[in-house]
Amino acid sequence: ERDIGSKSTEKRRTPYEGDWCGITWNAMAFCHSDQGKADSKKRAAKRWLDKNDFLILQETHMCSTDFEALKRFFLPQSLLLRIAPGKGDPNVAGGIALIINFTLLQKFSSLQSQTLYQEIGKKEDADCSMSCCGRWRLQGPKGTLDILGVYGDSRTHLQRDGMWKAISEQCQEPDVALSVIMG
Repeated sequence: ERDIGSKSTEKRRTPYEGDWCGITWNAMAFCHSDQGKADSKKRAAKRWLDKNDFLILQETHMCSTDFEALKRFFLPQSLLLRIAPGKGDPNVAGGIALIINFTLLQKFSSLQSQTLYQEIGKKEDADCSMSCCGRWRLQGPKGTLDILGVYGDSRTHLQRDGMWKAISEQCQEPDVALSVIMG
């Protein structure tokens, strides 16, 4: 935040000016039904999170039970946000998770998480989509950082355009926040 004008005490948001490092991964069923595969994917994610500020996973196939187990797995190192099309049905492809490392969180004074976009359909229906987008908004002395995780399973150009339009309407102007969009 910075002062607007020399006499004003009003603050305005500015883009984040600090360092950050993030990774995105289409995990192809991160919460796999084969426990060996699921454990291997969790260990890989944990290694990446050790070296990065955040990790965005696509195709999590995460139900509520998986979400609670992953929160315990990644804590106390990080926070986890889950967006799951199909109301968390693990048989439905898609879903995203945004995992943020506490080392990045310590640079900010406030955090908000939000589902920005969610379109639910059936995988076998060519006219439906299972796209979703979640956002972490971090604000602090070095500015505002928006981290957006996107899973775009749009079947047609019209659906894809509609998804990006809906997401872009939720993004801040570049002079207000640094927006990192991954997926």
